[in-house]
Amino acid sequence: MLTFADLFISIDELYARIPGAEASLENARRMIREEVSELIDELHEERSTQAALQEAVDLIYVALVGMKAKGGTPQMLEDALLEVILKNARKTPETHEWRENKIQRRALSETAV
Repeated sequence: MLTFADLFISIDELYARIPGAEASLENARRMIREEVSELIDELHEERSTQAALQEAVDLIYVALVGMKAKGGTPQMLEDALLEVILKNARKTPETHEWRENKIQRRALSETAV
């Protein structure tokens, strides 16, 4: 089974293998912008699911390059993902609604009933 540590190790190995490669924040930001654009392009209905999945994985990978450059660790990533899962598990129709094409917190006056 793949772990977050495996992903971080693969980033280290890739950048060590390629002469001149630099896993800096600046490079990560540039790569993230590029991958976001490519993923958006692949999310059109006429494009294949596999191509969209590959672009999503590429985006995750370059985001991790940025997190490593910022000092992130596999444990920090795992903790952050768990926090998002738990936060989303607490969302209910009473606390949140679909508005402006996304799930958003209801106004306080609506939830204080």
